[in-house]
Amino acid sequence: MKEDYKQLKVDLILKNQIIKNLTDQLSLISKLKTKSLTEVMNTTSSTTNNGIKLAKNHYQLFQDLSRTLQEKTIELEETKSRLEAILVSLTVTNNSNNSSFIKQGQYDEQELSHKIISKIEGLTNENETLLKLISFGNKSSLLIELGLLKRENNSLKEKLQKYENSL
Repeated sequence: MKEDYKQLKVDLILKNQIIKNLTDQLSLISKLKTKSLTEVMNTTSSTTNNGIKLAKNHYQLFQDLSRTLQEKTIELEETKSRLEAILVSLTVTNNSNNSSFIKQGQYDEQELSHKIISKIEGLTNENETLLKLISFGNKSSLLIELGLLKRENNSLKEKLQKYENSL
């Protein structure tokens, strides 16, 4: 019986120690939990080890997503304009050898834009030359017409004078 008493006493002490340890751990966990909750409430966002920004409330999350959407939309528009420039330049240049436009497996935008600018400058010069020719042609035809009208006017004046002299 004495042994049973001692055994029960040791078991009680052991169980009390286990209960104390568990209580201490629970209080520590609850302190950490309240501490982390206050940190979450105080900060609007945190960064994970991957560099991903995690929002702590819905408003911040909405703002972050809106900002990201706006950035991606701008990037998409820039990409669309570059693609359009590449397609236009490929259709404008009627070279069968378009390999000069490719730089390391991608289209060289600067080369294509240079080709477009050169083509536009050539067309502009051609238009100016044609405009000068047309205006010179118009001027010449107007001078010829003016000369013919002056000759006709002079002949009519002579006829009028002859008619007046005959009366």
